[in-house]
Amino acid sequence: MKKKLLAALSASAILLAGCQTDSKPVIGVAQLVDQTSLNIIQNAMLDEFEELGYKDGENVVID
Repeated sequence: MKKKLLAALSASAILLAGCQTDSKPVIGVAQLVDQTSLNIIQNAMLDEFEELGYKDGENVVID
């Protein structure tokens, strides 16, 4: 589980570095299917972003 979360955060960091607007960084999350395990990983990733201070709509846009 930690390896998957680390991979998701790494991929997000790459997307964060490459996709920026003038005011807020944009993080793109691609999930092609709705599956329980993928939803758990996505929710864990979003929770980790919030713990690190990145809050959707406030200082970052998660799309």
